[in-house]
Amino acid sequence: MYTLQSFYEANTKYEDAPLYIMEQGDGSLLAIPLTIRLANDTRFSENIKGLFLGNAIISPALALTKLGFYLEELGYIDGLGREAIENFSNTTSHLVSRNLFDEAFDQFVSLGEFVNEEAGAIAVNLAYIVQKITRNSTDSYFGQRSYTQRALLTDAQSFMEGTIAPRLGISDVTYDQHRDSVIEAFRPVYMQPTVENVEYILNNHRNISVTLYNGNLDAVSNTPGQLAWIENMTWYGGNDFKASNRRTLSINRLIEGYYQQYNNLNFFWINVAGHNAALDNTEAVRVMLKMVTSESML
Repeated sequence: MYTLQSFYEANTKYEDAPLYIMEQGDGSLLAIPLTIRLANDTRFSENIKGLFLGNAIISPALALTKLGFYLEELGYIDGLGREAIENFSNTTSHLVSRNLFDEAFDQFVSLGEFVNEEAGAIAVNLAYIVQKITRNSTDSYFGQRSYTQRALLTDAQSFMEGTIAPRLGISDVTYDQHRDSVIEAFRPVYMQPTVENVEYILNNHRNISVTLYNGNLDAVSNTPGQLAWIENMTWYGGNDFKASNRRTLSINRLIEGYYQQYNNLNFFWINVAGHNAALDNTEAVRVMLKMVTSESML
């Protein structure tokens, strides 16, 4: 909030510009409460127009209940593997139902190792399931480090130093040094479902669009699991959203995904994309952004 206020004070030409919040994955834990604060603050309430949630962590335990089905249908595991994952999911859900969120988090982050060592998948990168990796790649937070290197064509440190730092005018910074501290800070809240906060925005701020988009190759935030909580939301347009037609996202005569929309809720299926759809299918995400921000969908 303070950073945003300072930005407007230093750049008055943007005072009336539409404001959109966009997050990826774990960023939903920050982006959703920030959107609510902005919407309820008279200094920003006229500016805030939309929220984009990409492969968001909203109800991770619920999404996990679909993982066994998802991986079995794709041929990565067999029936015994699906049963093992469903038992893992049930244990996680039980911890969440008892408000044991720290323990549920520890269980959840062991998912990559469990799937590859106990469910018989063997070296599946859960962040981008079509990527071939080695066994020792799976212990890096669902294989995301390997995935990020593939997507960026370099390691994150080099990307930050060579691309981001010059544009921000910073130097002599060690990146990613507080990873363990951030993960520890997330432990008590990460597994808490935040569906009610999405419902709050939809019901109480109908001028704010909520756009959910999901890469179809992400196993952790798998699309069937995402749709499970979306379709069960309590909001004024729930029945109409579920009854609305799913339309094709066709770009240059190629099917890059699909979308469904009712009033201020949009959902986009992004094809050939993993946990970071914006990196994997930039064209589909670019068109999605243009559609929503131009208000052509509303």
